[in-house]
Amino acid sequence: MLQLKSDRYICFLIALFCCAFLARGVFFLAFTQHGTNAWIYVDSEQYHTIAQNVVHGNGFCFDMGNPQYYRLPGYPLLLAACYKLFGMKPLAALWVQIILASLIPLLMFVLAALCFPKNIMIARTVALIGCFLPGFILYASMLATETLTVLLLLLFFIALLRRTESWKFSAGAGLVLGAASLMRPIGHYALIVTFLVLIFYDGFKSQTFKRLGIMAA
Repeated sequence: MLQLKSDRYICFLIALFCCAFLARGVFFLAFTQHGTNAWIYVDSEQYHTIAQNVVHGNGFCFDMGNPQYYRLPGYPLLLAACYKLFGMKPLAALWVQIILASLIPLLMFVLAALCFPKNIMIARTVALIGCFLPGFILYASMLATETLTVLLLLLFFIALLRRTESWKFSAGAGLVLGAASLMRPIGHYALIVTFLVLIFYDGFKSQTFKRLGIMAA
């Protein structure tokens, strides 16, 4: 296991977070905070409306007295928590989201380091790509579920790959995947991806699997 607590990795991760936050913050100030640039048609308005109703004690609904079962509760509840703390200000909630989004490149580094522990340059390259990837920068400052879903999925795969170290990682993987499924309906897709990860990550550790792979090739 890569020793991420060493000084050189800590400095790299701090610098990575600062770069990610700066890139997302500048883009937000220059573009998405203006007008409705941060709003996705229909989706953002519904998330915002549900969050407002939750804060006002009207329940999880679009219209008071009419519960809705179309939107998953994860993202509206996060918005509601931000509205409760900072007032009904979507821009303040987006700053919280930008901070969380700036953690994504760090998690990409950890995940890549777990997959390629003998080649730290791969992890560094993956993290830098995640830091400046246009899609990650764009969605970090939009009222949408994509950013938080990616964040939770990265945590899930990190815990999944470390599950043999402690039962806590196995439990954590299940909890984080459940939280991700409350953001977007991804559970059935995650099962397929998890199955493939277990095959290729665990399987390549065995000589038998390697021989089968060579024969198949």
